[in-house]
Amino acid sequence: MIYCEDTKQVLSWHISKKCLFKHAKKLFEKAIEVAQIRPKKIITDGLYQYAAAIKKTIGWNWKVHLKQRFFISSGSLKNTWMKNSWTLCSTRMK
Repeated sequence: MIYCEDTKQVLSWHISKKCLFKHAKKLFEKAIEVAQIRPKKIITDGLYQYAAAIKKTIGWNWKVHLKQRFFISSGSLKNTWMKNSWTLCSTRMK
């Protein structure tokens, strides 16, 4: 799930049984299509496919952009509600 921190609007979400690169890429493509702007920073839960998907869809280079704009949060503060909603959705899919 991707949401705008300023407006609190959900930009895109994708539910799948596996965490693959193509799913992460599709998630970022939907968010860029809805927002129609590139983000200033991205905070994720640390899924390793996100860095590659961000590079592919947004075009950020790791040495130049990703070190400054890509943050991994443990989920203790801002990311908690997203993890809780993902847990709820994944249990309903089973």
